[in-house]
Amino acid sequence: MGGAQSSATNPHGEDLFLAQLLSTDQVDWTLVRQCLQDNPEQALLYAHGVEPSMLILAINRWAPADVVEMIMDCDDEAADHLSANGESILHVACSNSEATRVLLARHPGKVSVKDQVGQLPLHVATNEVTAQLLINLFPQGLVERSRKRGWLPLHHALSREQIEPDLLRILGNQDLCPREANIVLCRDKHGKTPLRMLVERLERSFVDELWHVLQEWIMRLPRSGPHLHAHIELSCCKTKLLMEKALEHFANEIFERDCMGRTPLHIAAINGQCDADAFEVLIRANPKAPRMTDNEGRLPIDLAAESPTAQPHCLALLMKGEPRAVNTRDLMNGYYPFLTSALSPQQNATNTYFLLRARPEVLSYYHTP
Repeated sequence: MGGAQSSATNPHGEDLFLAQLLSTDQVDWTLVRQCLQDNPEQALLYAHGVEPSMLILAINRWAPADVVEMIMDCDDEAADHLSANGESILHVACSNSEATRVLLARHPGKVSVKDQVGQLPLHVATNEVTAQLLINLFPQGLVERSRKRGWLPLHHALSREQIEPDLLRILGNQDLCPREANIVLCRDKHGKTPLRMLVERLERSFVDELWHVLQEWIMRLPRSGPHLHAHIELSCCKTKLLMEKALEHFANEIFERDCMGRTPLHIAAINGQCDADAFEVLIRANPKAPRMTDNEGRLPIDLAAESPTAQPHCLALLMKGEPRAVNTRDLMNGYYPFLTSALSPQQNATNTYFLLRARPEVLSYYHTP
């Protein structure tokens, strides 16, 4: 049956097989339809050892929806065929939204079938149309993890060379998620979140559309202070360019304080992730910030001295912005910055030495609060 010739012919009048038609550089879908109508058994060649199956081959060539339906009509088991990599037919179709639509209409249960590495079709979806079709039937897929890296579909979308902003919007939409966990803050096996992956992408190559996606994600996250504070706290302003973009976007928030009375500079001092250029941009935007205290009377340098993640360049710029801060007592504990650093539960010896070297005379001061 698999060797039967189709009555479909090329311009020279020669008979053609379905496999030949689907393997040409420019597939003539009219001839494919004629071949399937005249010899539907051509769709069954998979059963006789021909790889890949006709359905997989057609989907990979971006077959129109009606051709996909015709092949499935000719072969009742076509939807159960696996690719050479052990992927289901729905995994294969995820780059072809029309084929995905046809397959889901006939076999909706396949939306939750995983491949050999624990990936759902949603993990390999490459466009927002396909992703939306899959999410409509199986919203739990948004928080399903692959086995190898523990990646969500959103992690996978961010790992590709070409990133589709609209796909990120759908996969990162908390309103579609059936669970309470924030999708963009879910960590993989190595502790990396989709939010961090997107920021790293922006740090390497800034793209306006991806920046807007980042804003949308952060807007949806619960926060206790202004948006600028949230950007800095989430390490979204580590470079000069990203800090400038954040300040441009939230220019009116540079002088605002959060519920603890902390300015954006206080948050950057605690976070310790901004590079020297980004930190300098933040101080330049509000030159008075290095001498401003929070509700507990603490200066940014006090918080930086206590933070294990603070960098020496951070301390240097804070001292440059307010030279008196390094030999001013912390109003909360009565310590000088070097002593705050030395007595911190997660002591950073480099920072302690840096602060002490800046003002060695504080050793002669009376230190008891």
